[in-house]
Amino acid sequence: MGQVYVAMPDGRWHGNSVNTCDLEEGDPPEPDDATTVLTAVADAAQWTIMELLWRVWPICPEHKIGMHPRSAGTTDDWYQGETDAVGPPVWWCRGSQDGDCHDVSLVGELAATLPGKQRRALRRSERKRDDRR
Repeated sequence: MGQVYVAMPDGRWHGNSVNTCDLEEGDPPEPDDATTVLTAVADAAQWTIMELLWRVWPICPEHKIGMHPRSAGTTDDWYQGETDAVGPPVWWCRGSQDGDCHDVSLVGELAATLPGKQRRALRRSERKRDDRR
């Protein structure tokens, strides 16, 4: 068994892996629920894009800063691995300097938060990519 990585369309990847099994001592354990897996995949996708394309992703449409995957409803002082987070994974924005942090969208539904023009452009590019296959 190997490890699963989030990759770009050309096969390049970087960052965190989602283990498909407990490989060796010290490796992170296999995620045991859909929420943990979805959060790990979102985090790996973010790292891959940031490291390979050298850009922040995703960006909050309201504050124009990078977001992070977290459990819904978490606060500014929440930290990854905290066990009392029970909400579904969301893309979370720290907000402005006033500390108005907020959930932007559920992980997997980020495209729905794009303004209409950007959402249509994204759909067109996806159709073109599908047509090439």
